Amino acid sequence: MRGSTLRRVLFGLAGAGAGIALAWWFAAAPAPEARPEPPRSASAQTPPAPAPAPEPERTSGAQPAEPGTPWAAIDLEAVRAALPNNLYWQNAAPSDDARIVQEREAERARWNVEYGKVLSGTASDAEIQAYYQHRQRLSADYVEFTTYVLDHQGPDLSEQDVTLLELARRLHLARLEEYPRQLQVALDRKLEQDRAREAWLAEEAELGADAAPDEGD
Repeated sequence: MRGSTLRRVLFGLAGAGAGIALAWWFAAAPAPEARPEPPRSASAQTPPAPAPAPEPERTSGAQPAEPGTPWAAIDLEAVRAALPNNLYWQNAAPSDDARIVQEREAERARWNVEYGKVLSGTASDAEIQAYYQHRQRLSADYVEFTTYVLDHQGPDLSEQDVTLLELARRLHLARLEEYPRQLQVALDRKLEQDRAREAWLAEEAELGADAAPDEGD
């Protein structure tokens, strides 16, 4: 039972997925990079469109706990007392409260929209910065959560449970290392698309001026 309940805690950290290891792997994988669409010819008479956004990344979310589920594997109250401001409680702690689950779904949907804007190049620099700051805070808090559990309750857990927690921590640490590069890629992509759009507008303006009839005609 203890191993099962710990997996439920980890499942909440990782979000929906088929198995803990796979869920953590996909949660920690770098976001896919969208290639900006090259500007269209001036004859197309439409401005260059941003690259379409792939399906937005899933952020960590919670799965509602089944009523009466024991949480004996981890003393969550002790962890909450030590880490009261950790995002785990807001985003992933087990709950069967429909209101909390709905709020988490809405928040996850909001960040998915922001992620789509980042990938498509339609987000502002401030929005790009805010998105990656959020992702960094999320992974940093999950590293803090898993580290605290391992340090303070690890001896009471099974070897397999400890292995899963260590895997979760390693993958989020790897993700933290990757975020600065992803941020720079997103900012560079935005700059490239902005320049392409400006060049297209300048070309359109020049063609329009050439096509205008002389006043003497």
